[in-house]
Amino acid sequence: MKFYFFLLLSLLTTALIGQEQITNVVGDGSSTRYILKEADGQKYIMATFPSDSIKVYKLVNGQSIFQYSRKFDGIYALNRYSTTDRFLLLSNGNGSIAYNFTNNSILEIPYEGSLEHTSWYYLYALGDEIILRQSTKDFAESKHLLCNLAIGQQRLLDSDLYDLKLGEEKIYTYKFASDTSYQLYVLDKQSLAIIDSTILPNLYANQSFFDQEKAFVYIKNKELKRYNFESKTHELLKIIDQPFKNISISYANEEYVVDLDQQGNHIVIRIDAKTLESSQFIIENEYGDISPNILYGKYLIFDFDLVVIDTMTGQKVKFPASTRNEGFVILENRYIVYQLDKQQLLLDLATMQNHILAEMPVRISARKLEIMSDNDIYLINFDNFSGNYQKLFEINLNTKKGAFSNKINGTNEGLIKGSKLIKIKNDIILVNSENLYLVNGSNAVKLNTNPLYRVRNTEIKIQNDVLYWSEYINDKYHIYTLKNGAIVKIASIPNLIGLPPYGLIVLYDYVVSPDAIYFANLGFDDVQYRFDLQTEVFTSVSNVESSEYFGIYHNEKYYYLDDKKISILRADGSKVSINVNTNFSFINPFFTFKNRLFYGNNDGLYEIVNDVLEQRVAVDDGILVNYFIQDDYIHINEYPDDYFYDGTSTYRIVSSINQYRGAQILDDYFVMYEGTGTNTTKASFLNYKTNTTINLPNEVAKLRDLKVFRNVGKYVVMGSDGFSLFHNVVLFETDENFSYFTKIKEFDVTSNGVISSFTEYVNEGFLYTGNVMYLMDTLLNFISIDGLAGENQSSAVFEQDGYFYFIALHPTNGRQLFRIQPFSRRTSVYDESNILTKVIIYPNPSKQEIYFYGDEYSAAEIYNLDGHLINQSTLNDGNKLNINGLKNGIYVVILTSTAGQKSIGKFIKVD
Repeated sequence: MKFYFFLLLSLLTTALIGQEQITNVVGDGSSTRYILKEADGQKYIMATFPSDSIKVYKLVNGQSIFQYSRKFDGIYALNRYSTTDRFLLLSNGNGSIAYNFTNNSILEIPYEGSLEHTSWYYLYALGDEIILRQSTKDFAESKHLLCNLAIGQQRLLDSDLYDLKLGEEKIYTYKFASDTSYQLYVLDKQSLAIIDSTILPNLYANQSFFDQEKAFVYIKNKELKRYNFESKTHELLKIIDQPFKNISISYANEEYVVDLDQQGNHIVIRIDAKTLESSQFIIENEYGDISPNILYGKYLIFDFDLVVIDTMTGQKVKFPASTRNEGFVILENRYIVYQLDKQQLLLDLATMQNHILAEMPVRISARKLEIMSDNDIYLINFDNFSGNYQKLFEINLNTKKGAFSNKINGTNEGLIKGSKLIKIKNDIILVNSENLYLVNGSNAVKLNTNPLYRVRNTEIKIQNDVLYWSEYINDKYHIYTLKNGAIVKIASIPNLIGLPPYGLIVLYDYVVSPDAIYFANLGFDDVQYRFDLQTEVFTSVSNVESSEYFGIYHNEKYYYLDDKKISILRADGSKVSINVNTNFSFINPFFTFKNRLFYGNNDGLYEIVNDVLEQRVAVDDGILVNYFIQDDYIHINEYPDDYFYDGTSTYRIVSSINQYRGAQILDDYFVMYEGTGTNTTKASFLNYKTNTTINLPNEVAKLRDLKVFRNVGKYVVMGSDGFSLFHNVVLFETDENFSYFTKIKEFDVTSNGVISSFTEYVNEGFLYTGNVMYLMDTLLNFISIDGLAGENQSSAVFEQDGYFYFIALHPTNGRQLFRIQPFSRRTSVYDESNILTKVIIYPNPSKQEIYFYGDEYSAAEIYNLDGHLINQSTLNDGNKLNINGLKNGIYVVILTSTAGQKSIGKFIKVD
């Protein structure tokens, strides 16, 4: 009976699946990144949502004009922000393309022979030409290709070449010649013939570079030389007569810069590239090995902090630690944009004067950066500090002011990369790195009014199935929650509670009780505080001796970790402690189960009863313990074993060290797990109450990502066949005792990724596999959702009120929140497209018995709305069926005629 149920659809003809976009979320997200480019005399701004969806704008007279949208087929990684003049370079690990953003065209890069992986040498690009390397994934074989993207031409180069430099008519490169030398080559770009060659000494890091198409500069012994491509001679630039530990050379402001690292200091030699006149100065060796960079006569040191030294006066300016990790941007080789405290500043190196930039990013990262000048205004795209997305800013160098860019209207379309859905009781919450939304039907209501303050590197806090979040406004932490769908402010905690700097609060984590908020101010005064919600007065609870701070409020007591003990603060103000072996944990070790308080560490699971630890599960030689409340059990995942605790008894699954298990409680009886060996995968089922293993047939046991679900009174086992990126999904039918397995379906998943989630709804389902999504009907047909693509990292799908909610990629609008109805909710039982004949039932509703009008029927099967088979009957008394033994409710009946035909109907049982 696996194919018949009351809500079946006919899928013999192709039909588009309509999904509903929750549109009011659009506009509150942000682009994954911006790309700023100039090509053919035009300026372009591109916004990606994420890498496989892009919008292109042309910048004309300071205004953006939308050109077109493009959605790439599959998830592609944009190779940094590198382009040639007119192309963006993308790859997804299986293929590579070049996207011409000036005319919205695609050039596919074919592979050569067994090669299957492309690396773009974006540093080796000129005009529409670029050097790329294709290789096998283990790099056992590789080739260099000179690719002209404008005409789609590819030509093979020697794969042993290094540091290729593309010129207008020539290619400059070198290769290993012997143990003591390299061979420098100059190639004609058209014929790829060698037109010049010379011997070079051994080349080391930071000791050679191409001076554009003029020369190759290098160090030989203590001589700084350059090979002139025109005269074909080796010219002596400078004899280095000072001793040094390490030496490096670079080029800046038409000067060769030589850095001599001595034992006690650095000697920096500046050599004019034209006149060869030189000067030098000394820097104390407090900065270690540095890379010299000269701008406006200032020596820039990019070490832990940014340091600027005036080479004429010796004046030194050390910038704060906020500039660490490239937290600054250089404009026109003269201006440095950086952050100091909460201000964003622009330093003019010519005058050493600072200018305040208003409305600039909270933190700056130049690691993923594009800069473009537009009528004396610099457009800059900055990462936010989490790196999940970028924002577009503009700096006017005439006024020395900065602001968010408003040149592109609607660039904030789509959700931020990394957005996710979580479910708290009956609420679905949409979370991204700045905002929270309560999903309510076709609406998503924004909860916060200011960007969220990050607490313990998370956007929100869930305590005892209650949602809390923090907003940092005017030096206060405002704590909010949801009550009956309404936003309620719990407290406003002032940031300064004493004299700076020790009064500064960092809200590392917090615990909410009915009358107070507890938090630890780790990293400053290491004190745990209690903030009274009535009096708004701070009191010190204790010093905090452990950075592993976790807490929970339960039954009018506050429990928290502190240096290998659990401290308990009672309602009367008294405090006791429980010693434990360790506080070390990656997750909060406190949780509640069946209104009881539990604590876990690597020794096992404990219940806290009357302020005393009572061990419930002992773990042997555990490496890391994770706890999951799953149905009516606590699932303890301890490598290599698993434990299940139902509040009374403990069940242990003993495994081997090379196994990985995925547990699934099915009808309160079976646990499914997988064992992954070196070359094969073997899965089996386990009755954990009797510790009896059910061996699966080989064709089932070899499947990966096994999932089991009910379908019309049967069990269906679904898994992925094979180890390739493209998975073949196979379905087997079995009974409740797993006594047989019959293959019933097999289909290819057109996705890069495995079966990442399957959500069931009343004998139907939603399959989210990497970047493709499928809706399943009760016939076990999976139909891809047309026009949308998923993301490998966004696999959470939640069912609520008869809808599946999920995040997906729209071909033009980027990442969005959608909901979609299962087939049964969108199609009437009496839809003519259903393959089963509808039967007329009377009386309906009925108390005792029902009759069927139509054919002559011999058998009846009754199902509840969960798809479970309730009763099977033989119809011996005509077309009458006794329903007296059924509970009140709605049922579906599937009838079999004497000729073997199937019919379906629905009836209501009443008293």
